[in-house]
Amino acid sequence: MWYDLTDYNSSGTDADIFYKIFDDATQIWSTTSVISTESTDSSTSPSITIDSKENIHVAWTDSTDLESAGTDLDIFYKEYNKTSNLWTSTEVVSTDGISNSFTSSIVSDSEDTIHIVWEESSNIFYKNLDSDSNEWSVAFLVNVESTSSARAPSITIDSKDNLHLVYADFSDILGAGLDPDIDYKIFNRTTNLWSVSQLISSESTSNSDNPSIIIDSSDKIHVIWQDITNYQGVGQDFDIFYKNKNMFQASWSKLFIVSLTSDQSRLPNFAVDASQQVHAVWDDPTDYNNARTDMDIFYTKFSGRPQAPVLEYSGPEQNDGIIYLEWDDVYAANSYSIFRDVNPILSTEGLTKIAETTDSFFVDDLEVTGTFYYAITVNGAAGSSELSNTVFV
Repeated sequence: MWYDLTDYNSSGTDADIFYKIFDDATQIWSTTSVISTESTDSSTSPSITIDSKENIHVAWTDSTDLESAGTDLDIFYKEYNKTSNLWTSTEVVSTDGISNSFTSSIVSDSEDTIHIVWEESSNIFYKNLDSDSNEWSVAFLVNVESTSSARAPSITIDSKDNLHLVYADFSDILGAGLDPDIDYKIFNRTTNLWSVSQLISSESTSNSDNPSIIIDSSDKIHVIWQDITNYQGVGQDFDIFYKNKNMFQASWSKLFIVSLTSDQSRLPNFAVDASQQVHAVWDDPTDYNNARTDMDIFYTKFSGRPQAPVLEYSGPEQNDGIIYLEWDDVYAANSYSIFRDVNPILSTEGLTKIAETTDSFFVDDLEVTGTFYYAITVNGAAGSSELSNTVFV
């Protein structure tokens, strides 16, 4: 899905939203469809999601005076029904607004409720479309702590239908300064409340912008953005930065620089595969591998920190003091660190590992009696995993 100025199927020479689908069975792309058929003016910045019934939901920015929306920019929405093979009529989402609305992001939850965020009047607004009533909620201001402009929202959802949002904010939140930084919020589905803002780009000393967020299959949160900070000597040009966080931890990972071999890297997007590898793309004018200095699309793959393993044990038998620990091999693991303590292990802080191994098992020969707790971490190229579960004997 993209916006295009081509006069395709009499769509006119203004920007329209085009769509194609790739058939995995035949390995063939469909013919192009024009989604913004009711639009008579510019249609740009599309965002797409798919619900549990494989219906397709699209939002975009449009200046067409549809449903008396006026000629300012508004957020439009359409659904493709998988059963009927038809697109619905276009709806205006930003009906509550009196100013330009743009840069929407859309996601569907497990109940097929549609959630949309967008930028309007230098703020971030949110609405949802109930799948049962087929009615939109009222607009809700999300960035309530902001004292300055906020823009470029990106939204995703976890396995418990909690919403996760990132955006760029000029407010001096948590001492971030008045340059744009990347802020994060979570909407708790149980309490129906948005959290307070968290600062993600804490290492940045200059402009941080255009963030994107993803939740992987283990509910780990991944965030990528463009940043002009000269971090670790990468220069004062735009680079692509990345962080991740386990949902149940308070702190974010260390900062990773994605675009090490290029400069003026902007507008990142990314995906996470089943092996927890992060795949990132971005715009870049760098003359890399004879690409010349026009704008090109760059790609890289980042393994990230390994997943935490599930630890199991057996023994000791006949009070021989032999403890057998085992776990499944973890993708991208270089080695495994084993920790033992007489107290439940909640963190490795202050502990010294008793061993490190490249095997997926460990045998401990205890020569004293008592209760002992074990946990392990996985060591990879991008750092160590979270702590495994704790077992005790």
